[in-house]
Amino acid sequence: MKLGVQLYSLRNQIKELGVEEVLKMVAKAGYSCVEFAGFYGLTPKEMKALLDKYHLEGISAHIKIDEIIPQLDYIDEIGIKSVYIPWMSGDDLKNNMDALVEQIKTVKKELDKRGVVFGYHNHDQEYKNGEDLVKQLLDKTEGFYSEIDTYWVKMAGLDPVEKMKEYGDRLKCLHIKELKTVGVKTDPNPVVGEGCVGFKEIFDLGNKMGIQLAILEVEGFPCEPAEYLKRSYENMKKLSNKILRLGIIGCGGIANGKHMPAEKRNPRAEMVAFCDIIPERAQKAKEEYGTEDSAVYTDYKELLKDETIDAVLVLTHNKEHCRITVDALNAGKHVLCEKPMATTYEEAVKMIEAAKKNNKVLTIGYQNRWRPDSMYMKQMAKDGEFGEVYYAEAIAIRRRAVPTWGVFIDEEKQGGGPLIDIGTHALDLTLHMMDNYEPAYCVGKTFHKLNKNTETGNAWGDWDVDRFTAEDSAFGFIVMKNGAVIYLKSSWALNMADPKEAITTICGDKAGADMLDGLRINGVKNGRQYIMKPNFSTGGVAFFDGAGGKEPADYEAANFSAAILDGQELNVKPEQAAVVTRILEGIYKSQQTGKPYYFD
Repeated sequence: MKLGVQLYSLRNQIKELGVEEVLKMVAKAGYSCVEFAGFYGLTPKEMKALLDKYHLEGISAHIKIDEIIPQLDYIDEIGIKSVYIPWMSGDDLKNNMDALVEQIKTVKKELDKRGVVFGYHNHDQEYKNGEDLVKQLLDKTEGFYSEIDTYWVKMAGLDPVEKMKEYGDRLKCLHIKELKTVGVKTDPNPVVGEGCVGFKEIFDLGNKMGIQLAILEVEGFPCEPAEYLKRSYENMKKLSNKILRLGIIGCGGIANGKHMPAEKRNPRAEMVAFCDIIPERAQKAKEEYGTEDSAVYTDYKELLKDETIDAVLVLTHNKEHCRITVDALNAGKHVLCEKPMATTYEEAVKMIEAAKKNNKVLTIGYQNRWRPDSMYMKQMAKDGEFGEVYYAEAIAIRRRAVPTWGVFIDEEKQGGGPLIDIGTHALDLTLHMMDNYEPAYCVGKTFHKLNKNTETGNAWGDWDVDRFTAEDSAFGFIVMKNGAVIYLKSSWALNMADPKEAITTICGDKAGADMLDGLRINGVKNGRQYIMKPNFSTGGVAFFDGAGGKEPADYEAANFSAAILDGQELNVKPEQAAVVTRILEGIYKSQQTGKPYYFD
């Protein structure tokens, strides 16, 4: 759950110290975002620059309904994600509700274009005489939400938890303000957690409901504002720090080699259910990574019936990814699906649509983004160090390392061979560095040249010639809409003396970088060519790196947990992973037709 501050709380400090000093104070206390109640004379660009300087998100705003349209430039520039009507008198709301509903429809059209949540922020006057004007307003509207002010619900003599249950999925945000005595307006407000509102129950239910934002508001401070903000943040953090209950679907090689060890190390998750079509594998996973109370299944649909499970990891054959992921999302679970996202772009789109429909987190297991060399290279790209990247290579070459276990070499079950297995990592890494997800067309070629050899020299034992129906190597040339090109090469078996896996090379008009011999940055400076090698360990298959330290899979697991619990941005967005699938599918189709494959 993201934790933020309503800047109205610091109105006096803003007058005295200025906006920048107050934002600095908020960030120093630990909050990640703010909610506005006015913009303090700053232009949209000026406000956005200050937020960026202190790594704060301008996530929400209280704006009178008549002023929302005139302030769309602030919403657009700052990237505000939710807008709430801040106050109406009870009589005005009751007597003019139908007119307000029509006005909401008009304003909502503009906010919907921007993907901005629109709703109402209550006080206590909405609950007079046994009425609930907020609920009445929600019932008269569609796609209009509540930002429940728990303090004012308590002041009205009601239970905030019961109101949260009543509002259900129409509730998007918790407003947090502490109260000393029920029915007595308290100024100053106690530190959150030291009054009588009952925030443990509120946060527990908020976590269960999937609410991802809590905003602190203060009428008056009992101590120095900086101290109050810090103490309240620490208490809110503890209250909102839910432990995810995970279900594992597929307990095979990738589960044991990457995901389950990482989740075992993850302090914000516990594995409570294990499913595999081979019951012995699920039982073994429970014994090694679960507890005595963990459940074991052979049918994933039975696992999905457990309402206490928050999220699942889909670690099955490629062809099962879409079906299981969509079922899990429709069952109300967040999903981390192992790569590739799907075997077709159509399937990937179905997964994204299911995540959006159910308002659940969906991410894909591209852990190579979390390697030290990858993170360093990505930061350089974000900083513009490479300039415009117009050529790149995505490399996933093994000389003789065919995975002979499971169904890897079965084209029908996996959707392909090295291209969809390891080429997918290299392509994802390359697109990630380029920040370019708009392919125009591709040309592809796959080969079955070595898979019928009986003298294999394979690192993982001889393969079954009759079962090896997938390609042994594949190559693609991808042209992006902006004219940039990518050369993708992948193999499990190829007569190449210097294999490299899950690496990328990018060439820009300012500098270039490759991972051929560790990370190397090259360019020209002061009239001289240079090659720079940052000093850290790189390369290899990501989930085997970093023994004894934090591995890429640990970062991946932490990001998935934080996205669900805190609203943290996903490092691997499903829309990005869908483009990887789309390009791989295009390469296979180009091979089938012998012609370029056009994406539009």
